[in-house]
Amino acid sequence: MRGDDGGVLNALVLSRERAERVLRLGLDRLGRHEHREHLVDVGIVRAGLVLLTEPPIVRTLEQVLDSGARLPPGAVVTVLAPVIAALREAAVDGVLLAPGADAVGLTEEGRPVLLLSGSAAARSVEEVGAAVRDLLGRCRDRCPEWRGSPDAQDDLEELEALLYRSAAPRPLGALLRMEGPPDRRSADPGGPAGRSAEVPARHRRSHPFDGWQARLRGVVRRRRGPLIAGAVILLGALLASGVGPQRGAEAGTPASERTEMRPSDAQPVPERSRTTPTVTPSPTATPTASASPTSTPTTSASPTSTPTTSASPTSTPTASASPASTPDVRPPGPDVGAEEAATALLGAVRHCGSAEVVCIAGLTTADSPIRSDAASVEALVAAAPAVAAVHADVNGASAIVAIGADPGTTKASVLMIRTEAGWLLRDVFTDGGR
Repeated sequence: MRGDDGGVLNALVLSRERAERVLRLGLDRLGRHEHREHLVDVGIVRAGLVLLTEPPIVRTLEQVLDSGARLPPGAVVTVLAPVIAALREAAVDGVLLAPGADAVGLTEEGRPVLLLSGSAAARSVEEVGAAVRDLLGRCRDRCPEWRGSPDAQDDLEELEALLYRSAAPRPLGALLRMEGPPDRRSADPGGPAGRSAEVPARHRRSHPFDGWQARLRGVVRRRRGPLIAGAVILLGALLASGVGPQRGAEAGTPASERTEMRPSDAQPVPERSRTTPTVTPSPTATPTASASPTSTPTTSASPTSTPTTSASPTSTPTASASPASTPDVRPPGPDVGAEEAATALLGAVRHCGSAEVVCIAGLTTADSPIRSDAASVEALVAAAPAVAAVHADVNGASAIVAIGADPGTTKASVLMIRTEAGWLLRDVFTDGGR
């Protein structure tokens, strides 16, 4: 079926008894809310059934908690804070709900939704707050890093503020991709426990260090490709920073010995290596193609060797290390809306071009893993040209933005943080993870 705006709606058929309970709660009086199940119609149809809308829920908070997963503090904020906001708005409309973990759903985009049909009625606002504190307590059991405890007298507004003070919101993509709990009934007592496709082995343990060797071997087997790619990137970074046997040997040589070297003492190098600039950026000066062939090379015959301090003073750095080659991009101001800021930031990423690593540093927070993770930069640059629809879930000073080629599709999710200097990128997630 389709709603008033023409969008496709998933339908949930309830029993007549449950439908009457929904009507007694007064859920038909509630308006639209982006983090609350939307009631389109309630009517008695054949066999005494009724029709309600249901968002495309892929998991519930109850399933996440039962899986034994360790929750990051930011994920707890992302799940519970919007639900508390939906409960507060419902209370203003005169509807008091006391949801359990099974009444908090997660959509495919990682958006938490308060399921009205699964929530119990509350007699007072204090009972609603008690239900929220119970949800937070269950999440804290799965979040050892959580800091901050609510008081028994805290109302819903104070509980929501406590969440935002405790941690910054974090995208829920990892929780949606978790595997489920093992099937203990079909497990072989003499062999490894059977498992379904829902919970990875790292979540099925009674102690953090149990079976770490087997888990490490499993990770290496499953992530062989990314690990090899990471090793290549790390090796390239080490070479680019000048860390290696050649650089270490030169650093260990006294300055007097290095400055007294003569061209006749060095091994001859091919003519091409004296006229072609090196590809690897170096803190020392790198000769251009027009550099004098008599410039003093190092003692190594490698074509990627960098010259010693006796090189010509007119030598200039390579183009990749020149500040003039970095595009001048600036993040959008803090007063800009989340959707407009997301469009501006991703447009700036496209403008960075080949200088993406240096350029994107000016668009990210200081603790952003994008600065040191080349895979994240590639994912962000690959996703940026496909932006045609931007949807933002704004929580205080942060926003989780889903970007895709068409409305209703998600190519990547971006976490933005609003600072005094403006909106900055914090992290990027694609369908395959970071």
